[in-house]
Amino acid sequence: MRNKYKRSAFFDMSDDLFYQISLIGFLIIFSSMVFFLTKYREKRDSNVSQISKTEQIKF
Repeated sequence: MRNKYKRSAFFDMSDDLFYQISLIGFLIIFSSMVFFLTKYREKRDSNVSQISKTEQIKF
């Protein structure tokens, strides 16, 4: 009896290779998320400091 759920040779890779690719992808996504969060925080802090400066000038 033939296996009717046989995968194609294109997608046939070892588990170790799949885990390495998954780990590298996760690290890239995580590092980009941390990078954009730090940039967002810096931008937000600069906006808050500008608001406080304009409040001081008004008084």
